[in-house]
Amino acid sequence: MPKSKAAGLTRRQVLKAGAATTFAGYAVGVEKALGQAIKTTPRGSWPATRKSPSAATRCRCTRPGRPTPPTRRSSSLISEIWGVHEWVKDVTRRFAKDGYYAVAPELFKREGGVGHLPNVPDILKIVLAVPRKQVLGDVAAAVDWTKKRPGARADRVGVTGHCWGGSTVYQVAATNPDIRGAVAWYGPPARPYPTRRTR
Repeated sequence: MPKSKAAGLTRRQVLKAGAATTFAGYAVGVEKALGQAIKTTPRGSWPATRKSPSAATRCRCTRPGRPTPPTRRSSSLISEIWGVHEWVKDVTRRFAKDGYYAVAPELFKREGGVGHLPNVPDILKIVLAVPRKQVLGDVAAAVDWTKKRPGARADRVGVTGHCWGGSTVYQVAATNPDIRGAVAWYGPPARPYPTRRTR
């Protein structure tokens, strides 16, 4: 195997050393990224409270920067179990920058929310107790409201989500005839949902 004249190393040794350095740098980079909030400009983003079929639920809503003809598509973003935190809000702003109306319903708001809870077991006690009918009703209410925004096209509505939200995307797409596109980034399609409140 040829050796590097500069360092007297084989190619394999150079590659192994380079890989170690690369992964070490990646780990440091990830740690730094996780420690910083990713946030695009808030322009065109505002909070709103919308009525669901059974109760009030809050939504994080975004829109394109200026009023437009009814040519803009709409998207409903379903969060993970962590609720509508800063990253989810930022994703809705990114949708707006690309010309979408986007809404992220706070699906655990009537249970008191989950953002303040310190650990996953406490969060799951709330999330896994919310009935399927309530989740689907709140998402449908958010979609209905978004369809009526100035410049939004009612016939171009999509839904997307991550993890628990990804699982819920399948449920929404299968039950809401208004949905024209659905993207589940990840999340098991067979996740169980209670038919009634379990707490």
